[in-house]
Amino acid sequence: MRLGWRNMLGGLMTVALSFLVVTSAAGQTGPAGTPTPQMSQDVFKNVQVLRGIPVDEFMDTMGMFSSSLGFDCVSCHDQGISSNRELFSVTTPAIQRARQMILMMNSLNSVSFGGEQRVTCFTCHRGTYRPEIVPSLALQYGELTDDPNAMIILPSRRGTPEAIFQKYIQALGGAQKLASLTSFVATGKFTSFSTSGGQVPIDIYAKAPNQRTQIVHLPEGDSTKSFDGKDCWVAERWRPLPLMPLTGGNLASARLDALMSFPAGFRRPSANGSSPAQRLTIAPCKFCKGATPDSFQSICTSTIPAC
Repeated sequence: MRLGWRNMLGGLMTVALSFLVVTSAAGQTGPAGTPTPQMSQDVFKNVQVLRGIPVDEFMDTMGMFSSSLGFDCVSCHDQGISSNRELFSVTTPAIQRARQMILMMNSLNSVSFGGEQRVTCFTCHRGTYRPEIVPSLALQYGELTDDPNAMIILPSRRGTPEAIFQKYIQALGGAQKLASLTSFVATGKFTSFSTSGGQVPIDIYAKAPNQRTQIVHLPEGDSTKSFDGKDCWVAERWRPLPLMPLTGGNLASARLDALMSFPAGFRRPSANGSSPAQRLTIAPCKFCKGATPDSFQSICTSTIPAC
């Protein structure tokens, strides 16, 4: 990736941010112009159970179904959805069954876990359509391996997050140099599931302390995500809305991307926030949590090479 260091981004990032703000103004807004996300039942037809949640959360739930059962869209929806999007609203036997399963999980979490989301599709399905009822001896006697994607991080008493973050800051050139960085423009290559593993151009515009816009140049058109320090919007062809505000964890993730563009903002790592050294792909890593000056800790999880 080629990086350009600038004191001011000038008009380009401003135009990108302004475009999203002005365009979203045509939709619903809340107090002080805050975008009000549309709910699932207002965008999609025949939503019976997953009502009252933002559109991006609804789409994430579809992804949760897919990854938990090893499915794709046509595994549950009408087979004709590839040529007729209206068929997404058709109730199939699989969709009817899924609605029953959602109600079952909601009941279990409410009655047995005080309303916390402790039971999900993956709790039982583990990537298969029909949950196994017989224990696997391969799991019992096989080699134990750490899952680098595990969401639960057990704290370690060996080492401190402060020391790890300090080494990270030094590796980037030191706190003084990082503090002098106020903005940058970067160009490079981007690869993801949406690019089918191929590489496409990407432009990134960032301004301290927490503004970031990225434009991915896909063959079918640009994919844009912009975080203005508080709210985030995405404009991507595969989304159900032409311009969609992000909420919840998606908004937190966008904010983390913007904050990590200027690591000097991570000045107060939280106590007991490091994990034992684990291996992520081919590099041993420690998982650490840090807090920003405004104490927004819930998103500040990062992987730092173990030293």
